Amino acid sequence: MPDGSALMGLIGAASGAVVGATAAVYGPLVLKKKERHWQELAREDDLYTTRVTALTLGRLKTRRWFDYLNLTVALAVAGEHVDVKEFVATCHNHRSESFDSIYAPVLLHVAGRRMHGSVDALQHASNVITRAVLGRDFDGGQVPTEVADVLETADIARTWFREAIERLVAAREALTAQEFARRYPSGFPGPDGRAR
Repeated sequence: MPDGSALMGLIGAASGAVVGATAAVYGPLVLKKKERHWQELAREDDLYTTRVTALTLGRLKTRRWFDYLNLTVALAVAGEHVDVKEFVATCHNHRSESFDSIYAPVLLHVAGRRMHGSVDALQHASNVITRAVLGRDFDGGQVPTEVADVLETADIARTWFREAIERLVAAREALTAQEFARRYPSGFPGPDGRAR
């Protein structure tokens, strides 16, 4: 009859081998899962930063165009000569820069009709100002009502960029407790972005 302690030793060794094998397989899987989780968070942070940057660039480009339109109107009202060919060419360059910035691939899920509408409003204002300069509507030293109206419409349409940036920031800051627990299962993130 076998010795009881030898049998217990054999059971202990077998149990140890099972636990060791489980840890050898399960441990790296858990580490890989955590690593993928942190990489996903880093990608989300990069996408957020890229979207805010692209929206800011679009806002800047359309602002430069809007400022150019206002400067041209001010010069025309002051009686300065406005070269229509140069004005049209500069507006075309501003339109191209604006389109390039607002149609960045990272803005596909942020963009909407209103973003495109801001460029359309600026283009419409450019066309109205061109007609007003050609028609000598500024000769009286006053801004024609139609020009003032289209500039106001363009300014209102440009607010889409600020609103879109504010929506992105609000969505990022609106983490619920449940989302926080899902994103940071190990606790509050430290300065390096990892859970403490």
